[in-house]
Amino acid sequence: MKKTEDIISLANGKPIAVTGIGRCGTSFLNRQLYRHAVMNSSEPQGFLEEFMRLSRGIYEYQWEPIPRVKDFSQESAYSGYLFSALSTKSNKKYAGFNITTDEALEYLKPRIEKLKEHGLDNIHLKIFPIDFCVLHRIDEEFCNELLYHYHWIFLYREDWKDAFSSLMFGATRDKFHFFDDEDIMNTDTWKYGGAKDSKSFVNPYTSTAIMDQSYGMINSIFTKEVSCSIIEMKEIKEIPDNYNEFLNVNCPYRPNDFWTQSPKMFSNKKEFTNQALVNLDKAKDRAEKRLKQIVDGSNGLMTLDGDSLRMDSSKLRYGKPYLEYDVGTPFLEYNT
Repeated sequence: MKKTEDIISLANGKPIAVTGIGRCGTSFLNRQLYRHAVMNSSEPQGFLEEFMRLSRGIYEYQWEPIPRVKDFSQESAYSGYLFSALSTKSNKKYAGFNITTDEALEYLKPRIEKLKEHGLDNIHLKIFPIDFCVLHRIDEEFCNELLYHYHWIFLYREDWKDAFSSLMFGATRDKFHFFDDEDIMNTDTWKYGGAKDSKSFVNPYTSTAIMDQSYGMINSIFTKEVSCSIIEMKEIKEIPDNYNEFLNVNCPYRPNDFWTQSPKMFSNKKEFTNQALVNLDKAKDRAEKRLKQIVDGSNGLMTLDGDSLRMDSSKLRYGKPYLEYDVGTPFLEYNT
């Protein structure tokens, strides 16, 4: 893929949304597509980023005159917002959040109702596979509408262990993205959140749940009935970032720079992550064991060659999507 238009052409005229495995370029692509739409349309564009994410002060939304994420405020955001259970001893956390599943579902319901009222026209968002299962539990009809409305760009990373390590780093440090002058090696430069510890402890016993929530339902959700393109992360790396062009466009109702700029990339992140995370190898071993089981049950959609994961869209199964996972206590909550 050399241009943003190459991605758009995959949709054959349908609106595009982004999904996939976390830490595989989904934020960059979602923002790139949003910026492209703003620059090439006279209509206001809504931007919901991770629509199903729970984080007070961070993933919060305003709805008029068009749905969009609220401007990021350092003062209102708090640390510990994602996967805090990965490094604590508290019990039963909803997908790693510091609340129970029932509390999370109640919190999400008004947000979903607001989006239903507005409709999906000109709405840019990304949503992970586990989020579809949560949405299905809250509102089955709207979940199906969302799933069939878009052409989904599904991103994954061949080096799945890199993706896993990056997730563990972001989760334990509450630091998934870097912007402006932030340097991953120098915590004094971190101005958009993040725990500045020299070492972080990864709980290996969460690995199975993480792999289930990342890879476990892909084969069930994305069938041949769902408009979808599966793309490995390296395929989008040559797409020129359009952020500077976007800054020159008069765009009402756009979120602030925190939400519209592309996250920074670091060539030394793998080295830094391996040094910063205690128990990472044990966590990887458990994750690998579970991933092999998931791959074996994917009917060829996923294959492992050593540490390399590959996905073949021609192996998507026939039939309707299946989203009726028990996303209550056994699936979304896990003991830490």
